[in-house]
Amino acid sequence: MRERSDASSVPPDQLQLLRDCLSREPGDLFRVYRRQLDERHDRYERLVKLNRDLTQESKRLIFALHRPQKNDFDSEEVLTRFKTIEKLFGKICEELAPVENQRCLYHRAVTGGFQEYCEAATFYRYLKSGEFLPYSAVSSTAAKFSPIKGCRFISSQDFFLGVADLTGELMRLVTNAISDGRVSACPQLLPASRFFVHHLALNFDSLGNFPAVARKLEVNNNNLVKIETLLYRLTLRAGEPPSKLIHFESTSLDN
Repeated sequence: MRERSDASSVPPDQLQLLRDCLSREPGDLFRVYRRQLDERHDRYERLVKLNRDLTQESKRLIFALHRPQKNDFDSEEVLTRFKTIEKLFGKICEELAPVENQRCLYHRAVTGGFQEYCEAATFYRYLKSGEFLPYSAVSSTAAKFSPIKGCRFISSQDFFLGVADLTGELMRLVTNAISDGRVSACPQLLPASRFFVHHLALNFDSLGNFPAVARKLEVNNNNLVKIETLLYRLTLRAGEPPSKLIHFESTSLDN
């Protein structure tokens, strides 16, 4: 009874593979291993290429969101980028679906693109509604393209490491707003950035202590300080008279 229960706990494909290995000659076994390794390496290379395309399209989406026309964040360019990203997700899911039990072997091939997409999607949600996108929403969106029902390809680690770069985009948003003269849009970004960094630090504690988390937290804190410094200087300069008025007064006194 014990042997039967142990055998039943082994996945059927692995059990069949074990039986095939026991019934073959050593030479045949090595040919089987060679074929499996070739298939694994080929799949890994295809995923690396898809990951590069996903990263590139996500970055282009972020750049498009930084230059909206009249605050239209659903422009044709943005929607086109999202459609391209959806197609790439479909291809990645097709590659990962047959190896669902061995997904950890391919995580490094796709984690960069997943993180960049999480950053872009969260930035899009914040610009549209002023809210941050939760992990459940990102994961369920990616799961729609999976042939396996209920499978979630984006892990919580990919999500939090991806959105950890969002403070850099918020800092760029403040800088662009100041340079374009849209000063009224800047103050609301500070409490949002503080809220984001605080909750991100709380969630990072649950991921464990590894170098990537420490680096992300340090970068987030530095970006928050830069945003605070920009708004502090903006507040100080708000009490100063405009440069045109100073030039007009100095000209009047000379005359």
